[in-house]
Amino acid sequence: MIYWQLEQNVFKKLERAAQFGAINEKDVRRRYRKVAQIFVRKAKGMIKPYKRDIVVRPSKDALLVYRGQLRDSMGTWSPDNKFPTVLAGPRANHPMKRKVPATADGWFAHIVEEGDFPEQFGGKSASHPNYKVIRRAMEATQAQMRVKLQQELKQEFEKYMR
Repeated sequence: MIYWQLEQNVFKKLERAAQFGAINEKDVRRRYRKVAQIFVRKAKGMIKPYKRDIVVRPSKDALLVYRGQLRDSMGTWSPDNKFPTVLAGPRANHPMKRKVPATADGWFAHIVEEGDFPEQFGGKSASHPNYKVIRRAMEATQAQMRVKLQQELKQEFEKYMR
């Protein structure tokens, strides 16, 4: 009789453990966001603002890139509410509407990251200090983020299994 009750208790705990991340999705997403902020803070610190605003399209509906706009666009977001996933990097309004203000829209981040003429087309311009800055920030924080994620998920799992 005692053996049977013990077995039932173990099966209940195993079933609960199998649903980790589905039942407590908000808590897990909050932990992911906390870990992703390590990268965001590092990248914001590494990005150097350009000395002035840049006019991309000088016309009646001018398109401006403001000084410090790339740094302001760095952040975290959840692409899909079905899964506890968090992405980090420059936020942009296109192709998905993320309600990012015009002064913090990072639509041009790929140009800064890869240069103004990508390798696929024969060359690149790496003459600015922000060339590959997002990649360098990611490489600098990857190990720290991995350790922090393991700590956070361990704490969350222990809290969840009480």
